[in-house]
Amino acid sequence: MLESAPPPLVTDGAPPATGERLAPEQLRSLVAEDLTLLLRWRHADAQSHPPVDSALVEREDARVRSTYADLLASGAHVYRCMASVSFLHARLPRLPSYNELRAQVAASAGTITVADVGCAFGQDTRELLLMGVLPHNCLAIDVTSAYWDFGRSVFGDAGDGTAAHSISQCQTSFADWALPAAADEEDDVVHPYRHSRDVVVCLFVLHVLSREQTTHMLGRLAQLAKPGGLLIGACVGCSAGLTGGPWGVIPGGQSTTPRWLHSPASLDTELQRCGWTQEIDVRQYDRDTVGSLSGHPTGATSSLDPGMGKQSYLAFTARTSSQG
Repeated sequence: MLESAPPPLVTDGAPPATGERLAPEQLRSLVAEDLTLLLRWRHADAQSHPPVDSALVEREDARVRSTYADLLASGAHVYRCMASVSFLHARLPRLPSYNELRAQVAASAGTITVADVGCAFGQDTRELLLMGVLPHNCLAIDVTSAYWDFGRSVFGDAGDGTAAHSISQCQTSFADWALPAAADEEDDVVHPYRHSRDVVVCLFVLHVLSREQTTHMLGRLAQLAKPGGLLIGACVGCSAGLTGGPWGVIPGGQSTTPRWLHSPASLDTELQRCGWTQEIDVRQYDRDTVGSLSGHPTGATSSLDPGMGKQSYLAFTARTSSQG
């Protein structure tokens, strides 16, 4: 089990029901803890940052709500976890492999190449850059740029890209990496980045995909990694069964296709099948015991099909073959 799991963030209001649009006033009120990553980012080149007082929290709360209204106007899908301002919190530090990743970045002396898959608002991309990954060695991947643009506004880094930690120097790929590649054709999605990453980070993506999409995604990520490349990830899963099972539908309101929750056994099998054949480690965490690995409240857990057990969190690592 995770030895020191952070508690889930406090929420002062229930998230909206499925299909509702989360209004700015439904975001929970910011507290000092919510500004940790934001202030680390803004003052990355300084010894310290200004003290967090109630006036600063109130100003940032108002600014975040205003910026969130712009995201709503863009028509982007709003995930329920946003009610807890999860977009202000990096999730990487909550993973059991975090310290190992920090050590690998430090040992690389600036040469390590990383991809942040499902980068969303860029909070974990920023964590990677603060950790020491150089911006031009970081690839941020998501199906849309809407959340990335929102993150740039929230974190205040939409400038000219000259700062050492500027996220504008990162490579980006806003494309659907979960779509099947056309038979007998070059895969235009992964081709520009094939075998280019030492580490692939994939946080809280797999459980919003169908079973087939998960296969396509993990297969592409194996092609993205260098020979011997490391995958670090986490997702919502189920506690039992050899195959996993369906769980609601793919978010966004455009699909009736069930998304898929993997069990530890089924995810292990899927990783092997998709090219992640070495050093596979899938760990299961009880949501009721460790809180949320994702950094937002767990909320109520929905019932699962018989044989799936109950909802849990899965943290996983694996490597591709060093032989390529």
